[in-house]
Amino acid sequence: MNQRPWMIIATFPGHPPKAIARTSYKADADAHIRFLQRYMNQGDFSVVLESDLPESMLATLQGEPTATAVIH
Repeated sequence: MNQRPWMIIATFPGHPPKAIARTSYKADADAHIRFLQRYMNQGDFSVVLESDLPESMLATLQGEPTATAVIH
């Protein structure tokens, strides 16, 4: 099982959805989204549990976010 199962998905106009961060706790992901919504109002952000995503969606979002984006 993934140690950081909560994913933050960002969707920007004209771009496909992308996983931008992973967290261990949903509360951390929610706090990160509040920050992003305050300072980056042109995108849509959502929190998803990795195990809830269909395999086809997970494959398109695959790839570890950059180390600076990972929240512990």
